[in-house]
Amino acid sequence: MTRAREWQVSLDFKARLDEDAAFDLMEALGRYGASVAVDPGHTGGGLTLAVDAPDGETALDKALTLLEKNMPGAMPKEEREPLTLPIW
Repeated sequence: MTRAREWQVSLDFKARLDEDAAFDLMEALGRYGASVAVDPGHTGGGLTLAVDAPDGETALDKALTLLEKNMPGAMPKEEREPLTLPIW
């Protein structure tokens, strides 16, 4: 079994997002060290956070779940593709 380690995950997403909503999202995800950037047109943004997971695929799943739970209706900007990560 692989031990969990901390992963930094960045997601670009589509949603109605203004500065107040961005601060609310950062507050809700504060325990994950979240930072949020707002697109100039308020049509989405970027989310970066740290999650514990045994691998990158699980880390991405956790990050997407946290985004969806805390910002219903938010969708990733790009279709998800399988990750290929080097083993260090």
